[in-house]
Amino acid sequence: MSFTSGNDENILQRTDTKVVSAGAGDDIYILAANQIADNQHITISDVNGANILRLTGGLKITSSSVTSNAAQLTLDNGAVVTILGADSFTFEVGGTGLQSSPVSKDFGNFVTDILGVTLPAAGVAPVVGSSVDVNSDGSTTGG
Repeated sequence: MSFTSGNDENILQRTDTKVVSAGAGDDIYILAANQIADNQHITISDVNGANILRLTGGLKITSSSVTSNAAQLTLDNGAVVTILGADSFTFEVGGTGLQSSPVSKDFGNFVTDILGVTLPAAGVAPVVGSSVDVNSDGSTTGG
């Protein structure tokens, strides 16, 4: 992926198999089920700017693991997406990709409202969330 020092919109793709970071700027990372390969592993690490992780409609999270500042989402195809510095991200839920998603939450509210668990304090063991299906209207099933 080619990134700039500006505000980038990044559709996570099958070729992203290492750490993805757009660096400077307010960046959007788009996670769409049809763009992620079976058993793929992606790590997002971007602490520069006001960043967003957009989870599009049709995405199925089978489990999650959350710490005070990171999250790991396992998708229904076995892919694993790790978000480092997740506490500095805004999470958009729903929509179809490049359009803004209908639901926007900070990390704590994303963990509680979408993943269905309480955000652990720093230094506390990770908590495990249940399965969640993301709908394009921003609603979810599960969690």
